[in-house]
Amino acid sequence: MSSTNSVSVVVSGKIKLLSNKKWKQRFCVVAKTDFAGSVKLFVYKEASDYKKSADLSAQAPYDTVYGLDSVSSSDKSPVMAAIVLTCEDRLVLLGFNSYSDLTFWLEKISNCVQDASYRARFIKCESIGKPTQQQLCPSGGGEGRLHVQPSRLCFYSEPADSHGGLAVWPLQFVKRYMVNEAMRCFVFEGDVGCGQVRGMQYFQCDRRHQLYLDMKAACVSKPLPSLAQ
Repeated sequence: MSSTNSVSVVVSGKIKLLSNKKWKQRFCVVAKTDFAGSVKLFVYKEASDYKKSADLSAQAPYDTVYGLDSVSSSDKSPVMAAIVLTCEDRLVLLGFNSYSDLTFWLEKISNCVQDASYRARFIKCESIGKPTQQQLCPSGGGEGRLHVQPSRLCFYSEPADSHGGLAVWPLQFVKRYMVNEAMRCFVFEGDVGCGQVRGMQYFQCDRRHQLYLDMKAACVSKPLPSLAQ
């Protein structure tokens, strides 16, 4: 990794970024900061714009990266495949026309984040107080990806480019979690600090027991066991 002061560049290059439902050519830089080891995404219109201001420590990032998935694109898409970044409170999609390029970026970023991704289906929310539509159906509901990350859980519906959004539950506001074997679900309760996605959340997941173990480790700031396998 190349370094610019307190920021180490993980990977960079000209790729496509999904913005306002359109794929746009951009020069993207993923970097890891020395402070708390957070991973940042920087986006420039041209490579020359990045070179003019290469001191990343003095710049505001496009977003913070917590985790990622890779997805294949439809036949009508201008990209072959994409990386889905789970960021602060949204999804950011990076597009590639080469699987080798996608794999290279995927491996580089994966080495810098603690993130366990599970295919899951949102079943229901037993809400606290008066329910809202978002409480009943976080991120659009249905099939999607549930992520366990060091400070939070998050979920988005698939396909990722459907703009369903990202539901986030900070671990400090998750009161309890468990496996409901009768429903084949991983279940957790988000306190009022989770805002509109508070309440008891039910997600069907084939790997619910491994998900539970990752959640248990994340809640005590330990490495996620599934990443060691």
